Parts: sequence; C-alpha cells; structure tokens
Amino acid sequence: HKGARLTSQISLPGRYLVYVPQGSMTGISRKLPDTERSRLKSILKQIVPADAGVIVRTAAEGASEDELRRDVERLAKTWEKVSKASASKSGKKGGAPSLLYSEPDLTVRVIRDVFNEDFASLVISGDEVWDEISSYVEDVAPDLAGRMTKWTSEQDIFTAHRVDEQLAKALDRKVYLPSGGSLVIDRTEAM
Repeated sequence: HKGARLTSQISLPGRYLVYVPQGSMTGISRKLPDTERSRLKSILKQIVPADAGVIVRTAAEGASEDELRRDVERLAKTWEKVSKASASKSGKKGGAPSLLYSEPDLTVRVIRDVFNEDFASLVISGDEVWDEISSYVEDVAPDLAGRMTKWTSEQDIFTAHRVDEQLAKALDRKVYLPSGGSLVIDRTEAM
C-alpha cells in the first residue's frame, strides 16, 4: 500500500478527456488527425470552464459535443465535491491527512478506458459489480448500456465462455500458430 502523495498537478481522468482544474491549457492527442483535432478544439472552447483545462484522449475521436459536454460536466462536479471536502477540512489544527478523492476501482477504470462502441456486448458477473458498472455506464455512456448483460447462470462465467481454456493455451509452453507452426517459449537465465 502506498502512502499519501502530494502534488500540485491535479487531474481527473474521464472517458474522453482528462480534466485539469485550475489549468488553462487544452491539449489534444497528436495521434488524432488534424481535422479531428480542430473539430475537438472548437467544441472544447465552448464547453470547458474558463478556470480549467483539459487533455483530450484518443477515445474522443468521433465523440459528439453532448458526450464531451457530459464528460466535462461530470468531472467538473467531481472537482467541486473535492474542493468542498478540502475546504471543510482546512483550518482544522492537528487533523490527520484524509482522502478527498480516489480513482475508481479496476473494473470501472477498464470500462472507462476500454469499453466502447467496438464491443458487441459486455457480460458482467456479480451483483455488486453489475450495480457499480451499470450505474457508471448509465452516467457516462448511456448509449452503451444496452450492450451490457448480467450473468445469472449458476455455471462459472469463465468456464461457459471458455476463458480458462484460452488463458491456459496462452500461458502454455508451446503456442500453436494459425499458420500451422508453433512457438516454444522457455525461461532462460540472463547474464
């Protein structure tokens, strides 16, 4: 477990952009084509608050103005909550450090960073995980909510979708290639 970390470079990652409170710069990924970069720049001039900056992720390519606005508004509200929590704690003598905000857990980060319209479906096992992910997707990307399915079968989800089998194959010493050949992977000692 890592200890407390102090930084003046605060940033809140979202689906399409990273919100930088009290920043003034708008950075756009160089991986995006110039036409898309200029489209995003013009949209962001209208929706990003004057007292904040953003760093646009490659996931923003093709995103609508509404999607970007929703991301900015959600992150601005999050920053507002963090600021209020900080203000309520400041000025108290002898107070121990306390958590004002933390990144969401791994499942939500994976959904935020990976799950997009390229996926036909997402099957989720477990009531708590389903509740957390479905509320996050409803908030951030409601258009993708219909692609989610809750796994209700008694059978293990990995067994049913043969994930265990695929993992075992991938981690096997001998990997068979589609061309008919194979690779043998052995550990060796380095110098």
